[in-house]
Amino acid sequence: MSLVFEAASAGGALRIEVAQPAGDAVAAALALAEHEALIVALEAWLQQPLDPRPLLLADAAAQDGDADLLWAQCGSVRLGFAWPLLLNAASVPSASALPVEWPDLAFEIDVAEFSTDPQPADAQPADAVLLLPPAFEPTWRVLLHGVATTNRTTPAPPLWADAEWRGPGTALRLSGAPQPGLRRRAAWRVQLDTRYQRPLPELLGWVASADAEAGAAAPRDSGAPSEPRDSAAPSPLRISGAAHLIAPARPAQPGCIAPALGGAGLWISG
Repeated sequence: MSLVFEAASAGGALRIEVAQPAGDAVAAALALAEHEALIVALEAWLQQPLDPRPLLLADAAAQDGDADLLWAQCGSVRLGFAWPLLLNAASVPSASALPVEWPDLAFEIDVAEFSTDPQPADAQPADAVLLLPPAFEPTWRVLLHGVATTNRTTPAPPLWADAEWRGPGTALRLSGAPQPGLRRRAAWRVQLDTRYQRPLPELLGWVASADAEAGAAAPRDSGAPSEPRDSAAPSPLRISGAAHLIAPARPAQPGCIAPALGGAGLWISG
């Protein structure tokens, strides 16, 4: 059974979970003392003092905030961060002082939303082309919704993000760091088949992201490859036009996004 400590901070809760159990306050203090260097490194990185206190597992389970923490591994210790605490951090911590294994986070991508059914009642799927209004704007804004990744036992907290997209064959460019909470999703929406998945340090801007560079450089509606990049540089995630229309009370309709009338449309498969 693990022993959990919690420290309050300016950005929310920080939890420290160590492997050894402790039956009383003295044993808990001794267990935490073994990780004093970790506490000092966390204080230096977060630029604030921390006063971790033992948290009974029953108390931890009773607090809904546990689902709002981002968990990462640091050696034999698990660290749970409130998302605002990570947003306040200016940079990635030193790998020598804090060798944190940050997780990848995944997002579904909604490229268009509709308040009512966008298809006429007599529309035939075989010849349907659904125009996507956001694609006709100077900047194609899309919305990212956080989802669980298949390789994580502990889900990430609810997150969302705004991004720009220039169409099939190009990369997304985040408009800012992901934000905590759930965003309303329209009942009728066009969602890309590809998920956007990136390491947490890239999403928070602690390290450079190849996606931002590619998103700024690629032409909006061109699927042509970009100029050759340094082979050592990270490869941007170029997203295809494969997508599907989600609608209430009926199966998702697959299709492909392609240029249409100066913007883009979803060509729905029959």
